[in-house]
Amino acid sequence: MVKGKLKKYRAMKKRKALHPYLPPTGRLEYKRFSRMLNCYKGVVLKPTIGTGGEGVVMVTRLGNGQYELHSKNRRVTVKGKKHAYRYFKTHQKLPGKQYLVQRKIDLITVKGRPVDFRVMVQRLPGGPWTVTALAGKLAARGFAITNMASKILTFKEAIHYSNSNLKDEQGDLLEEYLRNLAIETAIALEAVYLSHRRYGVDIAIDQLGRLWIIEANLYGSPAIFHALGDTEMLSAMDAMEKYQ
Repeated sequence: MVKGKLKKYRAMKKRKALHPYLPPTGRLEYKRFSRMLNCYKGVVLKPTIGTGGEGVVMVTRLGNGQYELHSKNRRVTVKGKKHAYRYFKTHQKLPGKQYLVQRKIDLITVKGRPVDFRVMVQRLPGGPWTVTALAGKLAARGFAITNMASKILTFKEAIHYSNSNLKDEQGDLLEEYLRNLAIETAIALEAVYLSHRRYGVDIAIDQLGRLWIIEANLYGSPAIFHALGDTEMLSAMDAMEKYQ
């Protein structure tokens, strides 16, 4: 089975309906790193193959030639893009790993901490894709990514307590869009992973209320959903799992 975040990104890119929701992403090299930092406020550097947020670094343009590199709960500020790139390669890059660079999304936050959403999409053999679970992942204090989640929220909780201007009723409509987007993502990946029947799709909402597909996980763990204690959600996942 073909693996890797870039392979999945390219598969999603082939589906026209997903184009507006895919942050620019490519293999990491200095020219692309520099160009994207000229275009956007920040970028994310992450291994093309990896889980749990290990080795992920956020690089943010601060102004006056200053750049912040944020890895786990540690931040360092350097002068100049070339210096930032060298610092990453020397001090933060995981040995032997290939990396990609992706536009950084300005996520909605709860109490100053970023939150994004994991959507479990599953299907029975020969059946349609179905969203069986949805949860918000709240980043731990001091962390820029949600892989190190300090709390799991329902979608409604995340919207209600976020710093966005979204009203609860707007959140209901946005949740419907998000669920449909996760299904579209699974359909796109179906062309590459022919017999696969489960994805954990990570979707973000930015400060303007726009949806972004961060990545799709081939075997998204159902563990995070247990924290919500939603028995109906867990039963829906389990019903699909027994056919995996």
